[in-house]
Order: sequence, then structure tokens, then C-alpha cells
Amino acid sequence: MNRASPATGVAGRATALMPTRRGGHPDAVGVALTAVATLALLARLWDLAGAPNTLNTDEAAALGLVARILAGHGPGPLTLDVNGQPAAYAYLQAASMRLGGEAVWALRLPAALLGAFTVPLFYAIARQVARPWPALGATTLFGSSVYALSLARSGWINDMALPAELVGIWALVEGVRRRQFGLLCVSALAVAAAGYGYSPFRLLPLGALPLLAAGAWRGRGGRFAPVLTWLGVYALASLPLWIGLAGQGAALAHYVAVHRIGSQLPEYPPGAPAVAILLTQLWRVAVGLVLLVPAPVGGLDLAHVPPGTWLLDPVGTLCYWLGLWFLGAREPGAGAVRQAGEARQSSAAYAGGAEQWWWLLVVPLLVAEVPVRDSPTLHAAAAAFPLYFLVGAHGLSCLGRQLGRYRVVLVPLVVGSALVSLSTYAAWVNSPAAVEGRRLIGARPCVPTAHIVRQPCRGGSTASVGP
Repeated sequence: MNRASPATGVAGRATALMPTRRGGHPDAVGVALTAVATLALLARLWDLAGAPNTLNTDEAAALGLVARILAGHGPGPLTLDVNGQPAAYAYLQAASMRLGGEAVWALRLPAALLGAFTVPLFYAIARQVARPWPALGATTLFGSSVYALSLARSGWINDMALPAELVGIWALVEGVRRRQFGLLCVSALAVAAAGYGYSPFRLLPLGALPLLAAGAWRGRGGRFAPVLTWLGVYALASLPLWIGLAGQGAALAHYVAVHRIGSQLPEYPPGAPAVAILLTQLWRVAVGLVLLVPAPVGGLDLAHVPPGTWLLDPVGTLCYWLGLWFLGAREPGAGAVRQAGEARQSSAAYAGGAEQWWWLLVVPLLVAEVPVRDSPTLHAAAAAFPLYFLVGAHGLSCLGRQLGRYRVVLVPLVVGSALVSLSTYAAWVNSPAAVEGRRLIGARPCVPTAHIVRQPCRGGSTASVGP
């Protein structure tokens, strides 16, 4: 019988959207994945105009930029906006508002749809390190997390870069596993595209290159041919971005000055040694964003997560810690993937084990967070966010093997955690704490979503949508 290998192609390798049994009938994992992806989509589209019920300063600025684009005199896609990011993302929002009308839901729709698309994309990558059910569990936690919902429903730019990042990671790993330069080119193009969305994603090559070098194969051009190919394609695809940024040095310098250490309130006493500041910053980031030890949430972070919580929900954090433990303990079988076709039989990544993913998580985080004020924050974590759950998928897979037949207890734990996260977001998104968190982003007050786009505000004033 001519049956396609399960290690061939997107649908085969990662059972991407609807895994099937022999004979073409969907199996339980496929049905469950479809349900998870559908729930994630509905959660991102639910009351998109009214939750959040205010626009923060960033969204209001995006709305002003979209208004200029729709009027026919918008900036170039590489022109920096008031957030210090290329204006390319606003053209997606402008297209949405051109089709859907001048409404808040149309402004937020592109990020919501792209955020929903990250859920099946994440499952495809999770299958690189875990068996189907643990990968599905991590996907469920990823798709239902409060932080992911906050990004996808804010109408801002972070979530628009996530799909490109996930495509880049998947194509990178598959390109190395299958020794295909074409997939490496797709990976480089996708990682470059992510950089056009939000600045922390421009640091992904710092983590992708060690991952690529660890699994590079010896070809006609030598062992470094895959690395040089990836670098060349990435450099060409990113060249317009860097040229555009270099031509706007003053705007970029202002953005850096606003976010550097000590740019607002002095965090360190005058004359503090630079080495002491660096070590303190490294410690803060390592504890808060690498080990995920909850830090006091305040200031800008209140716009993303409720008070008293942190980046991941408790179950997601536990899975992440287990993943770190099993990586450090060299859980049996963690480095077993040495031959093509074995990846589906192991919980580890290719060529040396899942610890290779560590570079992709930690290096961009440290570079993005150590030099900035108020570290650790949740802003730069947008690029690293899926990778926490990837480590968590490894932890779930290893824990499932340890539990044996009792691993079924993990199902209600994951499902219950997802439902709690969804209800937590619904209860928090329009709470006074969330409104206050959104107000703190920028100097201007939030704009009620019911009063934007040519509609009068209370008191007879009009919400500004930009020049």
C-alpha cells in the first residue's frame, strides 16, 4: 500500500490540522485539535469591540495612522510610528477597516485572526518535541492563556509577528531534519518578516543560528552551507528594514532613550557601578523571565495580565518548570533523535535533544530585556512566549511517560486550566485594574471604544484619531 510517511510534509510531520487514522478518518487528536483551534478563534473574536472597552495610547496612535492611510496620505511601510516600530502593520488594519468599516472590531480583527492562526502553528512545532497528546495539551494552554488573549485582542502589533515567528521556527527545524535548503529559505524569510512587526522579534536570529548550527549537515558547501544560506536569505529580506531604520536615526534614538535604564524614574542610585547594574538586570531577567518566578505586576504589565499573576498560568508554569527539569536531568530518550523518521517516536528535538531550543528562548530574551528599564517586563516576552509552552510540551511528554497509565489525570488538569484562564480573562479585561493598566501606556487617557472614529466623546470633545 502506498501510504505517505507520517514524517513527510506539514500535515504528515506535525499532523498539522487534522491528523487521520489509516483510511482517512480523523482520529481523536485531530478532533481535539480542531476543537481547541475553534475555541481559540471564538475566544479572540468574542465581543472584540467591547472587550477591552477602551483604547490605550498605542491603539489610539494606530487608529490615527490607519486614518491617514485610508485618507491616502499615510507614511511608507518602513516609516517608524510613534511606538518606534515600522508602520507596515497598520496597512493590515487599514485593509480591515476598509472592508469592515470604521469600527473598533475592524481595527482589532487582523491581530485576532493572526493570533488564532498561531494555535495550529504552535501544535506543528510542539510535535517536534512531544507526542501528539502532550503537544495538544501545551497547545491548549498556549491558546487559552491570558497573555496570549491580551495580545491578540488589543489591536496592537505584537501578535502580528507571532505567526511569522512560528513559521520560521517550524521551517528551520524541518529544513535541518530533512536537509532541504528550500525550507531554510522559508525559515529565513519568515523570521525576517517577524522583524518587520515588532522590535523584540528582530533578535530571533541570535537564537536561531545556534539552533541551526547544532543541526547543520555537511553538504557540497561544507558544514556551514546551511548556516550561510539561512543568513544570506535573512540579510536580503531584512535589508529594507535596516535601511529604513538607519534613515530614521533620530526617531530610533528617541525610542531607545525612552526605554533605556533610568530613562524615567531612577532605578539605581547615582554613581552605581555599571557592572553592578548589569548583574542586577541579568538577575532580574533570569529570575522573572527565564525561571518564571512571579514578580510583582504593576505599571505597564497591568495592561497584559491581571494583578497577582505572571506570564503563564499556574499549570503552564508547572509544565515549563518540569520541562526545564527534564532537560537538565537529561531525561532518557531526550537526545535520541538521530535518524530521519525517529522524531515522532521521541519527545526531543533533532540533533542532540530539546536543549537546543534553549538558545531560541534565552538569548533574545536577555538581549531585549537586560538593557531596558523596569525589567522584567512582559513586552519583550512576546517573542519568547510560544517557547515557554514548547518547553512545557517537553515537560508534559516526559511527565506522561513517568506516570504511565495514570497520565490520564493530566487531561482534566489541562482542560480545567484552560477554562480558568478564559474565565479569568473575561472577568479581568474590563476591570478597573485592566483599564488603569491600559491608561499607563503613554501619557494620554484611554479612549472609550464606543466614542472613537467620528463619534463625540462625553463633554462634547472628539476622540483624536491622529492628524
